[in-house]
Amino acid sequence: MLRSPESARTHETGRRRLHHFFKWAALVVIFAALFYAVGFYFAALVAVLMVAIFLDLDSRPFYVAALTLLIISAVFAALSYDSATDWLASISFYALAAGIALQLSDYVREASGRRSPEGRSSKASRFADAIRRAGSRVREAIDAQKY
Repeated sequence: MLRSPESARTHETGRRRLHHFFKWAALVVIFAALFYAVGFYFAALVAVLMVAIFLDLDSRPFYVAALTLLIISAVFAALSYDSATDWLASISFYALAAGIALQLSDYVREASGRRSPEGRSSKASRFADAIRRAGSRVREAIDAQKY
């Protein structure tokens, strides 16, 4: 059966919407199962990691969070707050593991050809590019006022 181009586009859009629905529904189910089995913190971390993978976010914020939490954990260890130190160190480890998982997902996407090795094609990187362009415009305006 031949479809008109508009009908094929509508069918493809419907399939894409259904795919997104199942992806986010799976996220909710996995979060609920982990929340019931393990606890809120681990379930929340896995949910954030899955959202980061779904949205093709960068792994650097996870590395920054891990290092920041590790430094704060060291300060708490110096102040003899043992329970807070253990908790922050474990969250830091999970953030580091999430960053590594995102790096691995980037590698898999590049190897499968879904992304060019030159850079990201995600909404997050386009947003970051827009922020950089706005910052450069502000710098140019400031420089123009100086002279």
